[in-house]
Amino acid sequence: MAAKYLVIAQELERQLRRGLPEGQKLPTEAALCRQYECSRQTVRSALAILEEKGLIHRRQGSGSYPTQAAVKTSRQIALVLADQEEYLSPTVVREARKAASQAGFTLSCLETGGDRQEEAVLLERLLRQRPAGIILEPITDALGCFHWELLSKLRAAGIPLVWLNGRYDTQSPAVLLDESMGAGLLMGRLASGEHRRVGAILQSDDSRGAQRFRLLCRSAGELGIRLSDENCLWYSQQERLRLLEGDDTLLRRFQSSYRRDCSAVVCFSDEIAYRLQKHLLAIHAPMSIVSYDNSYLAAFQDAALTTLGLDGGSPGSQAVQLILEQIEGRPTADVLLPCRLYPRKSG
Repeated sequence: MAAKYLVIAQELERQLRRGLPEGQKLPTEAALCRQYECSRQTVRSALAILEEKGLIHRRQGSGSYPTQAAVKTSRQIALVLADQEEYLSPTVVREARKAASQAGFTLSCLETGGDRQEEAVLLERLLRQRPAGIILEPITDALGCFHWELLSKLRAAGIPLVWLNGRYDTQSPAVLLDESMGAGLLMGRLASGEHRRVGAILQSDDSRGAQRFRLLCRSAGELGIRLSDENCLWYSQQERLRLLEGDDTLLRRFQSSYRRDCSAVVCFSDEIAYRLQKHLLAIHAPMSIVSYDNSYLAAFQDAALTTLGLDGGSPGSQAVQLILEQIEGRPTADVLLPCRLYPRKSG
């Protein structure tokens, strides 16, 4: 159990982050002693922590007051994404900004560009700025985290943290798709189309890749479908970026080496599915395709992708809600967003 002065410091910090106005002082030491049933020395130790963090300044004979820095950052939530304009990000940003605004906070969106060094730079900046909370989309999280010390410092500073679509650790809550439900829906769709041997194209350095493979295999086995290692093509973030730039090496690898006698393929995302479909049609090798995300790409008339998407729920607003719960000192847990299948002609 944490020492009492640390508990008091954390509670007072939450009050500051909820927006104690600049110029309005904290309760007196005597009042805090009565409130927390502790000694004056315990209260002074708690206040010393807040002063060291730059959140309060103490005036001799007057009391303790929030600093301008505390007031400035207490109503701001930082959303850190790879690219706020890319793929699914605009919807996430819009929903998060709306949820933050409704709670009386502002939302700032920062971009890593998918670069780990830039991620470290942004986390260093946020450590100095001390926002009310941070929502972070991890970069290739299957490879682990390269910034443990920074994460430890952020947590020590009392800054709430929420993972989005992946995670570096389990110390903070995450907003994730209900992957088990999703695998069942996708395989159920393929079973209804009488597919008995299927392949998959999955991202190796995203933790969802391995998780999806396991769950898809389990669902496939329950339905009498064969999905094996030999028919699964793994790709990296760098290969994904090259594909988006027009290099179809990844697609040709699947066509030549992994298709075998598969009649259908599950793609990690609509990004992959959309480009695979165009590639296979160009060489007159049609194949049933299903994927994840239900993005704008799936709805294009020339694609009409059968894809897995959210069934209500909002990643952005749910992430903000987890930040607010942490600010208020409430216990938090991962949020698994329910999903549904959006059937179209591709599979």
